[in-house]
Amino acid sequence: MKKCLRIVWKTLLTLLTIIAVVLIFILGGGLGPIVKFAAPKVAKHFGAGVSLERCVILPMAGYIRIEGVRVENPEFFRRQNAKVYVDTPLAKLGKLEIDFAMRSLFTREYVVDRLEVSGVRALYAFDFDTTNIDAFQQELKLPSNAPSKEAPVATEEAEPTTPTQIPDVRLAYVHLEDNSVTIRKFVSIPVPLPPMTLEDTNSRSLKEKLKECLAPVGKVVGGAGDTLGAAVNILGDGLGKTADVLGTGLGKTTDTVGSGLDTTTETLSDGAKAVGEKAKALGESAGEAVKSLKGLFSK
Repeated sequence: MKKCLRIVWKTLLTLLTIIAVVLIFILGGGLGPIVKFAAPKVAKHFGAGVSLERCVILPMAGYIRIEGVRVENPEFFRRQNAKVYVDTPLAKLGKLEIDFAMRSLFTREYVVDRLEVSGVRALYAFDFDTTNIDAFQQELKLPSNAPSKEAPVATEEAEPTTPTQIPDVRLAYVHLEDNSVTIRKFVSIPVPLPPMTLEDTNSRSLKEKLKECLAPVGKVVGGAGDTLGAAVNILGDGLGKTADVLGTGLGKTTDTVGSGLDTTTETLSDGAKAVGEKAKALGESAGEAVKSLKGLFSK
């Protein structure tokens, strides 16, 4: 009996020692390197390319700092055009810094003393009859949440459940700078986001501000699909007509070739003019968006 108790005691002591070492390791900042090492491998398992330069997590202090996050474009886009979609990632984060007030865990309102985000670069590309966002979602190996066909259909209506009340989050200081979104369809159009500094705000107000900030980006996204696509199609038609005219002209006399070249010049001129008009329309759209962004927080 005493031998069994000694074995149990040694086992418990070993487990307690391991737990203590792990806690000291985590509380001393060891969780950050673990995340830095494990996050890319977990992301790769799900079909996403992710890299991370620095990660600092101090649970007792409520402090998190992440730097150099890079999310690669989907593999399909990188295979089709490596020059663009390998050099330019789908998303990049320069720095994310969060300083959470641990004392607020014992109150009804959580408090974030400091939130800073900088160096965000996002790419929204229309290419290959899809977008890099849609292709990225399709390549992710996430488990399906679709209900099973063999699942029995409930005959009784479920009683409405009371939604869980999430505590408000108050942010003492928020600072966003050097962030932008690039819209691409054959050409890249960077849309810079305005710097934002807020003091003594809450999560709801921050969410509304971010919606206003991103609204012009949505306007450029909507315009890019129409104006640039139409411009390239028109130019393609013009070049096709040019080839036909030149092919006919080269089989005839010099005079006929001259006429063909005249027609060619006019065709290309019309195509270039159409492209110019489409690009001008898109430029005006992007200009209005940037103007809206600049004046968004001037009030």
